[in-house]
Amino acid sequence: MNLCSRCYREVIAKQAKETEAAAAISAVRAQLHNNREGLGKIEAKLPAVSSTNALGYCATIDATVGDSASGSETKASPSQPAPQKSNRCASCNKKVGLTGFKCRCGGLFCSSHRYNDKHDCTFDYKAVGREALSKANPVMKADKIDKI
Repeated sequence: MNLCSRCYREVIAKQAKETEAAAAISAVRAQLHNNREGLGKIEAKLPAVSSTNALGYCATIDATVGDSASGSETKASPSQPAPQKSNRCASCNKKVGLTGFKCRCGGLFCSSHRYNDKHDCTFDYKAVGREALSKANPVMKADKIDKI
């Protein structure tokens, strides 16, 4: 194919994803074929298969199957109120409004508790730093050379 090694790996990965998507599509169609009750409705919603949009098509099938399987459950969910976004500090419960600081641990904090040593932060900064360093600095080993 006259490609460099990097481009060749990308082409191979893309082909593997397309074959996985095609296998998933055929599995879903076989499952729908066995279930004759909702086959006509779901088949009408399925777009045409194209090799360039294989992953999007697979996601569309999953969405339509999920919608048809839980049709009555989704109708009951609008009656439940949506959870409100918390605008209070996770440590002192003080209202923060627009000046709240989001931490990597997922909490929202006021200006006095925004630093990780001021609240009980569960995020592991050391592990993230080590991972970033290991990705940025891969281990380089020279090949052993036979001495004459």
